[in-house]
Amino acid sequence: MENNEKEKFLIEISQLKENNNKIKSSFLDVVKALNCLYAMLEILTNDSASIDELCDIIVGLTFPSWEEPHKGYTRAIVYNKEYKSPDFRVTEWKQLADVIVEENIVGKIEIYYLEETPENSYTTLVDIIALLLGKIIEQKLSKDKLKKANEEISRATKLKDEFLANMSHELRTPLTAIIGLSSSLIENVYGNLTKGQYKALNTILTSSNHLFNLITEILDFVKIGVDKLELKKGIIPIERICKDSIYIIAKSAEEKRINILLNIQDDLKEIEADFRRFKQILIKLLDNAVNVTPEHGEIGIDVSYSGEFINFKVWDTGIGIKPEDVSNLFKPFVQLDTRLTKKHYGVGLGLSMVERLIKLHGGNICVESEFGKGSSFTISLPNKIKDKKKIDYYNKEQRKICTILVVDDETDNLMFICDYLSVFGHKVFVAHDGFEAVERARELEPDIIFMDIHMPVLDGIEATKNIRLHNKNVPIIAITAFTISEERDASFVAGVNDYIIKPFSLEELTNVIEKYAR
Repeated sequence: MENNEKEKFLIEISQLKENNNKIKSSFLDVVKALNCLYAMLEILTNDSASIDELCDIIVGLTFPSWEEPHKGYTRAIVYNKEYKSPDFRVTEWKQLADVIVEENIVGKIEIYYLEETPENSYTTLVDIIALLLGKIIEQKLSKDKLKKANEEISRATKLKDEFLANMSHELRTPLTAIIGLSSSLIENVYGNLTKGQYKALNTILTSSNHLFNLITEILDFVKIGVDKLELKKGIIPIERICKDSIYIIAKSAEEKRINILLNIQDDLKEIEADFRRFKQILIKLLDNAVNVTPEHGEIGIDVSYSGEFINFKVWDTGIGIKPEDVSNLFKPFVQLDTRLTKKHYGVGLGLSMVERLIKLHGGNICVESEFGKGSSFTISLPNKIKDKKKIDYYNKEQRKICTILVVDDETDNLMFICDYLSVFGHKVFVAHDGFEAVERARELEPDIIFMDIHMPVLDGIEATKNIRLHNKNVPIIAITAFTISEERDASFVAGVNDYIIKPFSLEELTNVIEKYAR
């Protein structure tokens, strides 16, 4: 009896040892599997690895190739390309798992054993490895597609910027000559005009300015859309900017016998804004007011203070806006009147541009309208005047006679600038390219240089750099379209003091001379 119990005890001990060995073996298998997966994750998360490198890594790390290469071989077939462990051969004992990418089978993971196929735990491991490889490839393809798409977007953006710069230059350059020469003729620079000549020239000037405004609207809209438009803020007189804006549309209002009113709260004198851009906003709203107001009507600007905002209300007694149309007012390329018989023309960017420019200033715009009675557009800008540099307006009666060098490869532009400035007694000299500009600047030592940026042979930026080598102080004013901020920044880095944008008015030309010839 004792022998039977002892034998039974020994059998139980043997079974326990066997079970323990199985547990130990299973545990080691799990550890090996986890080590394999961990090593794969460490390497596969490397974004720089190619799909070929990923597949080689998988083959090298997949059990048995990794920890027990003497037990078998691994092969991966992905996108019809084969990746094998060293001395690979096919045996009768194998495990297979599909590699799936975006729901498509793109290959297989194959493990061939020299002995009988291991237990199910290894089969599960192969499935996990195949699943992991598929997901990594899927993620990598997505990243590659995204990277390629971003590269294409970057390339397209660069090409678009270059196209805008070239288009702006090609369109604005002839307009500069047309507007400049027309203005000079109207100012009697070339002699007195007959009434017929004056009327014809005024029509040319009005149409050219209209074309320029359309071009500017489209280019500005594109620049704002890609965050390329930047403001040049300063402290500006409220009365001055309102009167300047009214002056621009006064003739159109006079033709329709429309009365223009300006009401500014007594204690309001200045506001922080980009003078040119805010003037553009007011002119667009006033121009719209004139267009929609019938003869003998009224339009106006009311400026008031409300909390932390200064409000500019541009109003009219025109046709008003239907309630259902108000929501479409600030949408780009939308015009409320699209009939063939419409009286008011444009590309449908006006109010959309106005809203975007106001938002760039940190403000907002709201509209109130009663159909058949009129409308009002109220611009609210933050009142945050601190120690900002004021924009000076110079006394035109105290003009200094200057020696001026004008650099431009366009003969028409040179002609009207030189003729106009000569009338005021300035000594004007010309250069037709950057090399000539450098030589003439050294020879003449001018008081001011007007430098065209886009020129063949040597452009205005390089010419400015060369001039600054021997003359650090002469004011250099860039004449440019400046459709991209990089070009403007490069000009200032080169040594440009200021710029005027094509096409510019004779008043702008005079103001910049008075600013730098003091």
